[in-house]
Amino acid sequence: MTDISIVIVSYNSAKELKPCVEAALASDIAEIIVIDNASDDISELNLEEMSPKIKLFLNTTNEGYARAINKGIEKSAGRFVLLLNPDVVVNAPGISAMSEALDKGESTYAAAARLDWPDGRFQRYFTADPTVASLAARLIVLEPFLRNTKKVQDYLKADMSPEIAQELETAPGACLMIKKSAIDMIGGMDERFPLFFNDVDYCVRLRHSGGRILYVPDARFTHIMQASVSRMKPELRRGELMLSAVRYVGKYKSRASAFALKLMFVIDLKIRAAATLCRLITKKKNASDFTAALKAVYMVAFNKSLFE
Repeated sequence: MTDISIVIVSYNSAKELKPCVEAALASDIAEIIVIDNASDDISELNLEEMSPKIKLFLNTTNEGYARAINKGIEKSAGRFVLLLNPDVVVNAPGISAMSEALDKGESTYAAAARLDWPDGRFQRYFTADPTVASLAARLIVLEPFLRNTKKVQDYLKADMSPEIAQELETAPGACLMIKKSAIDMIGGMDERFPLFFNDVDYCVRLRHSGGRILYVPDARFTHIMQASVSRMKPELRRGELMLSAVRYVGKYKSRASAFALKLMFVIDLKIRAAATLCRLITKKKNASDFTAALKAVYMVAFNKSLFE
């Protein structure tokens, strides 16, 4: 496994990053490249003192995930690159299983692990290719009433068995091992998706280039899930997610579809902002929550990411 480079993007994730790095160092990997997005807590860890395999690069601003991960990939030397979130704890057998899957299949460009909650439950993190309908159903305020429909369940691959190796349409960038030769062929992540949908977009591009993405159930890791993202205000996180969904549809579907989805999201966000205002009046929310709700409307309406 000495030809594996691990690339981690960190943002105020010191609590999760330390066990993540320690677990990775227990595997025979070539290097761990950490790109820090101007965190307040990164100096607490003294990462480079832990091992000469660790290379730390500090951004002066939070550039988002896609741009930071591209910097890490550019600096990597391994034949395989494992994209890893700081809230994932890996193990040596799992990393070996992923690299073996890539070695065995010439047309297998990427390998995805099984990610479990800390209590051992399987995280259903894999989806079919997004459609306008599935994205709308998952993201608008009516989602609780739509999640059990066949269209949403098919999109979420609700019937996927976590025990069976299989080809995937999309896989999470939280833990994705990719052949460096495939990266060299199709390039890095699309930075128009700073935080969300960059992994979905990348999987589509891998498949369009003739590659396969394989789910490797023997690579079983624990994932806290969205440790860094959860530190964002929910309103801003929702705005960034919806904006990326609109951009994704614009890239792969049509301008008309993207406009329809954008209009739906703006209306949805305005309804949410009105609800936040009501809760502000009753002192169940504060002014910063309402400001964030209004900013989310602006982000989607005017195609403006937090990271641009």
